[in-house]
Amino acid sequence: MTATTLHARASPRSPARTWVHLPGLDGVRAIAIVAVLLFHADPTWLPGGFLGVDIFFTLSGFLITSLLISELHARGWLRFARFYQHRARRLLPALFLVLIITALLATWLAQDAAALIGGDALAALAYVANWWYIGQGVSYFDATGRPPLLEHLWSLSVEEQFYLLWPMLLYGLWRLGGIRGIRIGAIVGAVASTLAMGIIAVRSGMPESADAGRVYFGTDTHAMTLLVGAALAAGWSPARRAGALTALRRRVVTAVGTVAIGALFATLWLTDPTSNWLFRGGFLVVAVVTAVVVWAAATSRSMFSRALSVAPLRYLGERSYGLYLWHWPIFMVLRPGVDLEVEGWPVQVLRLAITFAAAELSYRYLEMPIRRGILGRAWKRWRAAGAAATIGRAAIAVVTTCGVLVALGFGLGFGASQESTVEQALNGVTAVGDDPLTPGPSAEPTLAPSASPTPSRSQSGSPSAKPSTKPTANPTTNPTGNTFGLHVPVVVPAGADAFALPATAIGDSVMLAARAALTDLFATVTVDAQISRQPIVIYDRIRLRKKYGVLGDVVIIHAGTNGVIHEEDLFALLNALKDRSRVVLVTCRAPRGWIAESNRVILAAAKAFAGGNVRLADWTTYSAKHGIRDWFYNDGIHTRPAGSAAYAAMIREALRR
Repeated sequence: MTATTLHARASPRSPARTWVHLPGLDGVRAIAIVAVLLFHADPTWLPGGFLGVDIFFTLSGFLITSLLISELHARGWLRFARFYQHRARRLLPALFLVLIITALLATWLAQDAAALIGGDALAALAYVANWWYIGQGVSYFDATGRPPLLEHLWSLSVEEQFYLLWPMLLYGLWRLGGIRGIRIGAIVGAVASTLAMGIIAVRSGMPESADAGRVYFGTDTHAMTLLVGAALAAGWSPARRAGALTALRRRVVTAVGTVAIGALFATLWLTDPTSNWLFRGGFLVVAVVTAVVVWAAATSRSMFSRALSVAPLRYLGERSYGLYLWHWPIFMVLRPGVDLEVEGWPVQVLRLAITFAAAELSYRYLEMPIRRGILGRAWKRWRAAGAAATIGRAAIAVVTTCGVLVALGFGLGFGASQESTVEQALNGVTAVGDDPLTPGPSAEPTLAPSASPTPSRSQSGSPSAKPSTKPTANPTTNPTGNTFGLHVPVVVPAGADAFALPATAIGDSVMLAARAALTDLFATVTVDAQISRQPIVIYDRIRLRKKYGVLGDVVIIHAGTNGVIHEEDLFALLNALKDRSRVVLVTCRAPRGWIAESNRVILAAAKAFAGGNVRLADWTTYSAKHGIRDWFYNDGIHTRPAGSAAYAAMIREALRR
């Protein structure tokens, strides 16, 4: 998130430089911030909007490296202290203000997040927030409860770590191999970072079977986008090439840029956080496409550059840093249907309006005055005013600094007495019934074959919705399971009391929060639930229980809160569970972008298997008129005791149908 003004390269013998402003890059920055805002407002609006951060990374790598190379051409060496001073003057003032206001917001409006604000703020100030969140086990895409109010600052930490290390590495590469050495070093680094992300993701099953926070937050595994931008800067200079372009070459630049930005828009629309390919080389692809867009946008006098230089895009690009800083804490204390009882467009307009107002005020009255040297002029006036006045103003500065520390400390201290939403809902329990499974005395050796072929995920189009054989209303012979692994075949008449049969409830932290209410429904029930469980993990758990003979005759499934449900996975599972007396599918409620798709798949499955053993418990509709004041804690996901009782009552009604 650096400025879009570059030095024209000069020879070492002629250190004079000219300033070249590249307004087309403001347009690239505008695209990035709009993508991020849309994704964080509602991920369904732009499922791949989180890639806006990678657009920022690629652009930052290009701009910073261009500035450093310009300095090397002009002087033959780098003024490191001056470089870091400029970065601090550009980034720190607005960051300080956001930290203070966010600490106050946490104290007043988000007490469940206040316990974390102190540590998060210190990590942000030290620009190690990404590693802090990795150490804390925070997930960017799969948050349980209210996400940390400063979580978005992870990306600034990655950038600042790049700013700290890259100038020194670049200077070393320059001494070894000149511009070519810098270019090769950047390319090798980008490939190495991509390989590191891919290896960890494949070994851990990210992002479907495991959270991808480690590779997404990690500087080592997410540096490829910054380094691709650096490689572009080491291979091409907009200031040097602008005047040499013929009309034909400018048209070629426009055509290539148009194709690249079209591919980028398609990626933003078609990609989502569960896309495997992103973590297996995809981020490198996004960076390369973005680099092409940056190249075309930085080529002055081309139609593509002029299109990205229009006033609205320049306005957004110039304020993108403030918009990024302010939007996340504002969005996270004004969540539709959670912090606010209302949902829909009015709330989103309110959130965006407050964000733009805060960013504009910060830009006009804080960021720009400091960039224009107000601090330096103030320092000169202080020195000229004499010692007494200087002491008085220093006292004011001390009081202001203490105010910052008190605000952060108050947020930390006040929050320490506030239990987080998840702690309230789960009482510190992170899992139940998740012990390693072993075969029971009469365990089934393999998963029973499906009664009809099920589509694989690699097939195009939607999977078949209709099972080939429908269960009849005649009495059936089912193996009745219990928590001790015994399977005794019994005759279960249609309409029999399902509550007398052994049951297994398998799900995520929502089911974990409601476990006490579920135990009152059945004579024998096993609750197998764990926080942050992905749907595919839940389905695999059910298969293992069935294989080892420890799956009840009534199966209750709550999946989809932490990741999107794939239709083929759920249909295959339901075909494999046709020998159970009842299977209850519970829909999801959470302020997350994939919930709508998960619920669509659940509803489609319930409809496809209607008339069989599948029953629908529509938690989304059942709880629609209730909010954080009666049924839910402040995250709008986990249930209070009254909500847990309602959750169990809904399942009771579903089983009686």
